[in-house]
Parts: sequence; structure tokens; C-alpha cells
Amino acid sequence: HFDLTIRKNLFEAPAKVLRIYAGAGASLHFATPVLNKELIEEALGEAIQGEKPLSFLSGNVFENDQLTKKIMKKITRNLMIPHWGCHIVAGTMVKLPVIPIGFYLDGKLMIPFDNVDKYTDLGGFGFLLNTGVSLSF
Repeated sequence: HFDLTIRKNLFEAPAKVLRIYAGAGASLHFATPVLNKELIEEALGEAIQGEKPLSFLSGNVFENDQLTKKIMKKITRNLMIPHWGCHIVAGTMVKLPVIPIGFYLDGKLMIPFDNVDKYTDLGGFGFLLNTGVSLSF
């Protein structure tokens, strides 16, 4: 996912050693579709319409290369569908004076604007905990 965040320092210790910040921004997510009945039916379309022999229902359906390729093409085509949302962030950064390296820890409340998978009810809020190293000049 990609985030664009505007943040503001709420508290700054002397010499900028400790900063506590908060902010918000836009989020862009890409999600892998969940393999389920509806996705397979849509991918196979006419190949599974109408009456089929009992052998078609066996586990050998996925041994058919053509059918498997259709399903994989449907999944990979849906990999790059963007899903927009927003987020709220709060965190802290610790940076020693003179050294341009800081360490941060923040939490993000992710708020998607739609479901990330149209075949399932995957949506709603999420929480993300980030930690890392930053260059601070």
C-alpha cells in the first residue's frame, strides 16, 4: 500500500531528542483476491454452464490446464485494482543530537472507502503498527 500523510509535531523535547506527532492522509491499497466459488464461476463463465457429467465434479477439474489458466488470469487481472481510503496516525520519534538518524514508532488507523475484494465481505477498519529508522537533518 501507499500512504500520503501530513503530520504535525504535538510535543518536542529540548534539542529535538523526542517528538510526539499526529496526522492524517490518503491511502492506496492493492489486495490479492480471495479464491472462492464466485471468483471461479466468474473466471470460468461458459465452461461451467449447463449440464456436466459427474466426473466433471471430481477433484480433476483443476488438472485441466485451460481451466486453471482462466482462473489464474482472473486473479492476476484483479491484483492491480486500486482501493482508496484514508488513515489517522500518531507516534513518536527519538533522535540523538548531532547524529542524523532517528528511530520512530507509530500506529495507523486505516479506513478503506470500499471492500478490497468484491467476492467476499473484506473491508472495514484496520490498525497498522510501524517502526523504523529515519534520516533527519
